[in-house]
Amino acid sequence: MGDLRLFLLLAGVALVVGVWWWGSRRASARRDGVPKPRAEPTIATHDEPGEGSSESTTPGLAARQPASAAAPSPMDEALPAVPLPDEAPARGFDPDRQMLLTLFIVPASGQQLLGSDVFVTLDEVGLRHGARRIFHRETDQGAVVFSVAHLAEPGELDPLGQRFEYLQGLALFAVLPGPRPGTDAFADLLATARRIAQRLHAELTDGERSTLTPQTIQHLREKVLAFERQHGRGGA
Repeated sequence: MGDLRLFLLLAGVALVVGVWWWGSRRASARRDGVPKPRAEPTIATHDEPGEGSSESTTPGLAARQPASAAAPSPMDEALPAVPLPDEAPARGFDPDRQMLLTLFIVPASGQQLLGSDVFVTLDEVGLRHGARRIFHRETDQGAVVFSVAHLAEPGELDPLGQRFEYLQGLALFAVLPGPRPGTDAFADLLATARRIAQRLHAELTDGERSTLTPQTIQHLREKVLAFERQHGRGGA
């Protein structure tokens, strides 16, 4: 059981680092002059995180994309192999200058996560489907505060193709420093993860796949504060 737990932990961390790295690489390529692919269908979001709009005709599946930041549509290209944690620094993630915050949402014992329920819930808590075919919490300027990916390679979440599938779980992750102060990003990440887990009747765990306790939350807060003292608060 110890070996299985370690394998799952490494796989989960590798997944979120790999998804983040690939998105950073694509963003860098676009800045260097690579033409943007056409925008892909997205779900609607709301001004208030955590509360959905009752006016959506198809909950979780409305197509809307910000004109200033159209998401790429990697329909003709697959994500590369997810790097192992010890490969991450060479692929763009620097653990000396950055911090990865990760929470997992997994099915409770005897339960399953149906795709349609997941996508409606992600819409209700104000997340937007976009770059890397995953979901994001964005600032008003379109910067990503944190992201939500499928807890299985390659991490993509497809509101249309996966709505009738059962998902293995969700990985919520933020890379600090980011567009908001780390303490604010962590508070939003935690509150959103709790709402998603509650609405899906799922379990919320920390990055080590352990039940999230008040002690664990306080420990994570202290790590974020320590990181900010050393590297700055980030944000605009």
